[in-house]
Amino acid sequence: MKSKGRILHAKAAKARESEQFTQSLTFNDEALFAYDADNDALGFSEGIACRSISLRVYANLHNSRRILTLAKYEMIASVDLARESCISEFLALPLYNLAQIKEDLGEFDEAVRDYKEAVGIMEKNPPEAHNRPSVLANMRVHLASCEYKAGDKTAIKRAKKALKELEVSEEPDKYSKNAWVSGGYMRIADAIKKDYPDEARNILAKAKRVIDQNPDLTLRKKQWEKLSKSIYII
Repeated sequence: MKSKGRILHAKAAKARESEQFTQSLTFNDEALFAYDADNDALGFSEGIACRSISLRVYANLHNSRRILTLAKYEMIASVDLARESCISEFLALPLYNLAQIKEDLGEFDEAVRDYKEAVGIMEKNPPEAHNRPSVLANMRVHLASCEYKAGDKTAIKRAKKALKELEVSEEPDKYSKNAWVSGGYMRIADAIKKDYPDEARNILAKAKRVIDQNPDLTLRKKQWEKLSKSIYII
């Protein structure tokens, strides 16, 4: 039976995907109080991560560096709490989410560092709820595409390899699989758009095909439209 915190956490994620950001944050805050009352350290840490995702998604849709910076420092708190728990698997997702925010802020070297630590934990001691090849492959796509942005041009091969692993992996949640695969294409296209604009456009078209197959990916579609504008003007 799910705890009150987990139920509210799920509602927060669902509201976010519908772009009901204020409602999502309200559910998230209620979840944090519930986790704290239950002394659920993992849930509390993941709850902050969920909240930061809502802030990051809103910030990127509305070009708000202020909101993105707020999300960064909330995720730093989540990472600190996870480290205090002294349970290594608690760290993977907070670090991963912090890395994504740093990448969005252009802090590529720091983002790579956090991605690497998160991937290392997932490889050796993953949290049970996320111990699936699809989750690890998705994280590797993020790591490699960010390494490319940080200047390691060899990383694009690793990004493409990880994306293929993600595509063939078994994932029970179809929505997540489609979101991760389309997002993987978009991340690679964004990374290489200045060096290889034609290839970036071809990869972006592959992302669009995945998005078009799942009408629930409304938020991803908006993200695709925003990215496509930056790629097609090159």
